[in-house]
Amino acid sequence: MRPAVFGLIAAILLTASPVPARAFSDAELIDGFERTVFGSEYASFGWQSRLVKKFTGPVRFYVDDRSTVGRGADVVDFIQMLPQLIAGLDVKIVGDPDTANYRVFVLDRADYKQVITSEVYERPTSTFAPGRCLVRVVSSMSGISRSDAVIVADEGDFLFHRCMVEEILQGLGPVNDVRSLLESVFNDQSLPA
Repeated sequence: MRPAVFGLIAAILLTASPVPARAFSDAELIDGFERTVFGSEYASFGWQSRLVKKFTGPVRFYVDDRSTVGRGADVVDFIQMLPQLIAGLDVKIVGDPDTANYRVFVLDRADYKQVITSEVYERPTSTFAPGRCLVRVVSSMSGISRSDAVIVADEGDFLFHRCMVEEILQGLGPVNDVRSLLESVFNDQSLPA
């Protein structure tokens, strides 16, 4: 396997982990990559968990910063760094939400449930607003057509950065959280209590 691929695998699995980094064998990296990319934490909802989920064309992000602490620029900086880490990823920040296929909401906890129910899932009477942060990926056999990430900005730096990295990356395709991958950002157990 090419060194660049191992670098991407390590970046995906180890980004923003609270556990001290250690050396990983090739077999451990491959195993973690396969469980993250080929699985789905939402398999029980009927997702095709063994299919690789990815955007097949350009990813156009719209960052909607509604937070009182103003963390939108941090999100933009992270998104603009992604093409350097993921070969072939075509990313652009757009100023019009109607031209975006990936919306990132940066908001305060007080607005979390309302944004998820009314704007992400467009079901204002629903109570479905799980987790401390969230990503919704809409995909089919032909790839991801859109993603929406909801990142809480007013509950500390660790949670903000952890959620920003995990949710934005998961919205690009590796949607599985794996409890046993303690060193991975794709493990909800690494969130602070």
